[in-house]
Amino acid sequence: MKEYELRFEDRKWQCDYAATFFERGWGLLGRKSYPSNRIMVIPKCGSVHTWFMHFNIDIVFLDKYGNVLRMEYNVSPWRMLNGGRGACITLEAMATDDVMQSAFYGIKIGDTLTISEK
Repeated sequence: MKEYELRFEDRKWQCDYAATFFERGWGLLGRKSYPSNRIMVIPKCGSVHTWFMHFNIDIVFLDKYGNVLRMEYNVSPWRMLNGGRGACITLEAMATDDVMQSAFYGIKIGDTLTISEK
């Protein structure tokens, strides 16, 4: 999986970039945990499911320009979510007990995020 960086204003996150069909389909499935300081970037993905997940996740859906279209915090296993019209990039992070501790805290709908290769 490729290493990327996600940026928003003065914040940066290290990312795993799911570039292949298999990586996009797998995402965070099957993992027992995921580092709280990392983001899974899933391109060509406008909807997700959390079937067989072992932990709750925070999800952000972006359009092709990196604009935030939808955000969901603390999504439990066995759910399906659609990012809505124009969603084509999904970001996933391990959920925290407190939304203020989420990797995505402070980001809101309409903000623009930048994803670049390291």
